[in-house]
Amino acid sequence: MYPISRRSINRPSRRAKGRRGVYTVEFALCSSVLFLTIFAGFEFSRFVFARHAVDQAAFEAARLGIVSGKTPAQVSSAAQVVLSAAGIANASVTVTPTVFTSSTETVTVRVSCPFASNSWLPPRFFGSEPIVSEVTLDHENKSFLVPAGGPDVGDNNDEPIDT
Repeated sequence: MYPISRRSINRPSRRAKGRRGVYTVEFALCSSVLFLTIFAGFEFSRFVFARHAVDQAAFEAARLGIVSGKTPAQVSSAAQVVLSAAGIANASVTVTPTVFTSSTETVTVRVSCPFASNSWLPPRFFGSEPIVSEVTLDHENKSFLVPAGGPDVGDNNDEPIDT
């Protein structure tokens, strides 16, 4: 074996002197890709969460709206409750028709919210497009379930329908 002198242990070799900044440069290059991937994952996760919350709010509100005796204001309020529970801000809820009557056949709820105001980070991948969900359900009123003079329909008087 070759004896190792103190001098060679304490002093870097000529080759090591020329590579002092290599680790810093490698870290700078690799960390930018790593952080971009992490932040893209955060934004994608928040987009999926917001999209699901908007879909759920539209469905829950439409489901409430098809029950007889409910008003469009109650339907809109139900959607806002779901959205606020999920932390979604600046959402708009549109209920069609604007007045429920005994001849109302369908209820449509449209929920829209801008992703830019609901993202944790400045949106870079999904842009400023709004998240929109629209659900249409058949109304459960008795006049719609029993068409006048329908063949073999029956009167449905024994059915548990809200009047």
